Amino acid sequence: MTPPAPESPRRILLVSRSIPAHRAGGMEFHVQDIAEGLMAAGWEVHVLTTPLPAEPVFPPPRLNGGLHSLGTLGTKTDGRYSLYFMQSLAAHALAICVKHKIELVHAQGFTGIPLSDPDYAPHLPPVVTTIHGTLWTETPLDRVVRRRRSLAQRGADLWRFKHRFAFWPAWRGFLRKTPMLLTDSDFTVRELRRENPALNPIAVPLGFDLGRFPELAARPQFVPEQRALATGGALEGTAPFLFAYGRLEPLKGFRVLAEAFLSAIRETPALPHHLVIGGDGPERAPLERLAADAGMANRIHLLGKVGGADLGRWLAAADAAANPDLGRPAFGLTLAEALVCGCPVLASDTGAHGEVIASAEDGTLIPPGDTAAWTRAIQEALAREEPAPARQARAARARARFSREAFVERLVGSYDKCALNGQPGARV
Repeated sequence: MTPPAPESPRRILLVSRSIPAHRAGGMEFHVQDIAEGLMAAGWEVHVLTTPLPAEPVFPPPRLNGGLHSLGTLGTKTDGRYSLYFMQSLAAHALAICVKHKIELVHAQGFTGIPLSDPDYAPHLPPVVTTIHGTLWTETPLDRVVRRRRSLAQRGADLWRFKHRFAFWPAWRGFLRKTPMLLTDSDFTVRELRRENPALNPIAVPLGFDLGRFPELAARPQFVPEQRALATGGALEGTAPFLFAYGRLEPLKGFRVLAEAFLSAIRETPALPHHLVIGGDGPERAPLERLAADAGMANRIHLLGKVGGADLGRWLAAADAAANPDLGRPAFGLTLAEALVCGCPVLASDTGAHGEVIASAEDGTLIPPGDTAAWTRAIQEALAREEPAPARQARAARARARFSREAFVERLVGSYDKCALNGQPGARV
């Protein structure tokens, strides 16, 4: 349910390096969901971000406050952090706050760091920062992931993420100031406290606009006709399938998933299932070669990028969804998206995945990178015929947990408990 509108509209400035106009990413849609949810609750919303591209990926949000960009002639419009953006952010945000009488600033990720500058922080309204993982989580430099990497891989990782080491002093200084922090999960709360035990972040589990999924996903019906509709003839007839999607890069574990699927098919030839992978990245070509070399190019399908209504149709039609992440994700948005479509999930038991997969009815958690365990889980999931009422019940539970309205209600509660009252928080 949408939180009741305040007696006098609160004015908020959301700060993020990028929004869906820049790229179709999780954080970007998260900012848009906050903006639209707060406006529905009666807030006046302003957004400060980097310059928008000439051809936006998605239309910029329609705000009842204003959309503000920070950049100069020649500034890149790809939504990335830049030195100019970070150096100028606090002054620009302060000017917006004064002009529009902003009452609260909500920063995303590393944009909270310049806003804690002692030259500006005393003059800004309360600033709350959402941390989507620490400086290291969701990278191979994570303390747990690093142990599983070879020496050669560790060397390559250090070079690839060298900029994070340069940023480390600023990050540590930011955490020492014990700012008001929000996180997506209890997992990130624990990771932040490892870096500064004095921190007391508030965990606000994510929600999102369920309207991004089609009506088909709202009422899952696990029938062959739906499979045919979702796949658009991409599979043979109405073949059942396992679906996975995301950035196709090594740390996401898609190679482990493909190898486990091939093992499951070899060990259980009677399974008529297919593996469908949506997304793009450097692992796409190796995955295609793996399928071809195994003589399974007709059973493993790589779709390229998929999103929006198409994503909802694939999820609603799949026998199960899979997330084989080898890293430690700060939340697990792909799991939540699958669940709201009624789809059971196979996921690596890592990061915050266990907080999203709340029960055995939602899915199965599997040791990350364990091909044999993934093979067994795939065999069990694909051999199981689930009735439509079970999928409908799963979707109903997930839609109650992960709706934008439920998320905004939790978020407003966190504002009241932490920022507006100036009190340290507890889990909302």
